[in-house]
Amino acid sequence: SVQLAGTTGASLVRCRLQALPYEVLVVNCHLDWGELGCQQGLQLKDIIDEECRERSLAVVWCGDFNACPDSPLMEALRTAGYHDAFEFRADWFSYCGPNSDLGRLDYMLYRGHIEIARHIVKPNGYLGKTPSGDAVCLNQTSLLGKFSDLTELLARVGSDHAPLQAAFEAPIVRVSTV
Repeated sequence: SVQLAGTTGASLVRCRLQALPYEVLVVNCHLDWGELGCQQGLQLKDIIDEECRERSLAVVWCGDFNACPDSPLMEALRTAGYHDAFEFRADWFSYCGPNSDLGRLDYMLYRGHIEIARHIVKPNGYLGKTPSGDAVCLNQTSLLGKFSDLTELLARVGSDHAPLQAAFEAPIVRVSTV
């Protein structure tokens, strides 16, 4: 765990998968809103960069960034080579505020030797099929999935943020000896 500016912290875990010649750094955070959150995110980016400096690490960084896709923090992370499992789309909402205001504050970022497995990205009802088996329209404009508003989201999930899920694929790198 890492303490960031203010009262915010983050967790970092290095994972080694037997089939891969590198580790994956998994990071989870909940950043503050506004300028302080931006500072916290940039501080955490520097910590991640330091972790990656001495070894070949893929990174999966997820959490409530409390930042819109066009914010300075998200711009800095895109510039640093991060991709978003949900394509930094502002119109794919992950949060429903007290007045049913929708927004995008939650991300599943990644970089390095991994790629998103597109067929598994979702909250329930986001891509693929709904629990009842109905096909989901690919131009759906919310990561809230089947939840229509804050009241339903709170009642069914217990949070004002939609649960996000993605799977990642990693290429198997074969080393040949002569």
